[in-house]
Amino acid sequence: MAMNLNSSMKFPDITQFPDWALWGITLTASLLVASAGTVLVRRIHPRLMNEPQLRETVEFIVNGSFVLFGLLMALIAVVAYDQYSAALSATQQEAAELISIHGISESLPESSSADVVNSVEMYVKCVIDVEWPAMVEGRSALYPCSPQAREIGHAVGALEPATGRESNIQQALFATYGDFLSSRRERVFYSQRNLPGPLWFVLGLGVIIMTSLIWFMPIKSRLIHAIISGVISLSLASIVAVILILTTPF
Repeated sequence: MAMNLNSSMKFPDITQFPDWALWGITLTASLLVASAGTVLVRRIHPRLMNEPQLRETVEFIVNGSFVLFGLLMALIAVVAYDQYSAALSATQQEAAELISIHGISESLPESSSADVVNSVEMYVKCVIDVEWPAMVEGRSALYPCSPQAREIGHAVGALEPATGRESNIQQALFATYGDFLSSRRERVFYSQRNLPGPLWFVLGLGVIIMTSLIWFMPIKSRLIHAIISGVISLSLASIVAVILILTTPF
């Protein structure tokens, strides 16, 4: 019974939500946690706001922890952004090289270029219909369109230049095809890459600790405490949402 229940339970993968939904969920959850924790701690430990020595100790711990985990979160955000930028660059480069192959091949007589043009179009269709949806859904995109990619090279190699100009065009196609394969490998690589587990662990631990410390900030005014808690929690949630979005570039 327990095994059937566990196998039937499927938890949603929040990284597959739209960006606006992911952002909203993260901000709402952070506000609720910050507000509930602030109210709870002030009720359980009211003397925290009235004892100067205790307040100074808590303030020192809060400030030091915020600096430490703030730097760590900034580092993780930079790593995620670099990965996102590399994935974007590889994808744009692959598209540009496909356009070049298509355009260069059109300089040949139609009877010679037809196979190259058709192979490029078939590859693009495969990527749009098969590879890209797999990357969007976070499924493995391990080269399902490799046969179509190789077919482009076969079509270029099958050309039979009749003039020196056509021979030069074929050499240009070979060079561009090599660059295309390199960009394709990069794009597929980044579609499977994610932040290392230790970084996710550090990020989660940092968010938990920093959110908890918000509750203990030695501020006498409940209203000011609530406002500051909300602002800090929203800042933390925004960073986490950005990292989640950047780690799923496709």
